[in-house]
Amino acid sequence: MKANITSCLAALGLGALLLATASCGNKQEPQEKAPDVPDSTRHAVLLDRTDSTLHVRLLSDSTEHTYTAARRDKALHGPLTTGDTLALVEAPGHKDLRSVVNVTSLAGFWLFDGQDGNGMRLLPDGAAENVGTANVGLRSWRMKNGQLLITYLPADGSHLQEQTDTSELRVLNDSTLTLTLRGHAYTCHRHSGLITAP
Repeated sequence: MKANITSCLAALGLGALLLATASCGNKQEPQEKAPDVPDSTRHAVLLDRTDSTLHVRLLSDSTEHTYTAARRDKALHGPLTTGDTLALVEAPGHKDLRSVVNVTSLAGFWLFDGQDGNGMRLLPDGAAENVGTANVGLRSWRMKNGQLLITYLPADGSHLQEQTDTSELRVLNDSTLTLTLRGHAYTCHRHSGLITAP
């Protein structure tokens, strides 16, 4: 089941999404880069949970911690399944969590709604791949401060260096991923198995 979920998430279709937003035909002037904010994300394996707490083992140093679970709107993304890897962002004081994302659930094969088989595959190791046609070549993904960062290379040659865009997660569950990228909301559905031509 976990392999199926991972496979479905891997096909997310992010390439089509980035392609659609990155290649609008407009050449934009370079924008000033905002100062880089340090990443406060901590990755951990979920060991146990109650209605109000999460007991985890941090991947960085194998220490165990108990946190008050993030329950605010938009703070918890994905199921809380024992054994899954979570991306945690601590609130000041380090007892509460500001953001929880189930990265085990996020990894997988996703298809974009209305994109005729276009989607993306988010691999558990942080690599990303296009599914179908795309205007960008997906390279990698990661969580940073509760947001999804996607690195890609525009297929039109407009940039010779990899680009990274930040996406806000809206919905993440066993079958659906909704995210906002460059001001537009996109909905994807997990896919498993082969994609066949009509």
